[in-house]
Amino acid sequence: MNCARRSGERASVWCSVVSSQRSFARLIAASSCGSNILPPVVVDKSRNVNYSCGVKKETKWWVDTADYDLKTAKHMFDTRRYVYVVFCCHLSIERLLKACIVEYKDRFPPRSHDLDDLAEDASIEFPESMRVFVSSISKEAIKTRYDENRSRYNRAFAQQCLEQTKKVHRWLKQQLK
Repeated sequence: MNCARRSGERASVWCSVVSSQRSFARLIAASSCGSNILPPVVVDKSRNVNYSCGVKKETKWWVDTADYDLKTAKHMFDTRRYVYVVFCCHLSIERLLKACIVEYKDRFPPRSHDLDDLAEDASIEFPESMRVFVSSISKEAIKTRYDENRSRYNRAFAQQCLEQTKKVHRWLKQQLK
């Protein structure tokens, strides 16, 4: 997609978002036209995923932040902050689902944290084993904020959550190709 098209119809759509989303719109506008911030092809060598010019830059922003959240979850695991592993894993899946909404629905994603709702909005149908995990982590992420029994988020629970999230990541990124 060339800069002229982006600065025309897309700019009007992305710049008309509500005020809380304007900083995101400014970020996208700054990286969309004429800048060399992003190369034309980005290769995620760790997963052999190639994001070419076919993926919108808005989508790439969501994918990059999801990758950052997954790395943060791994760091939280390494530092034994297991409750935050669950939280960051949820956040990373949420952002990949929002990337799918941006890519395929061509609109700003809703301000929702419910992974089931976001998957439905993105028209994503997870394989059964992933669907069960995605539904459960959506509920667990809420509990990490309010649950007084945080001791249940132990190493084994966090490790399983991290491993399952990596599988979901790979699968969702394949959907974006």
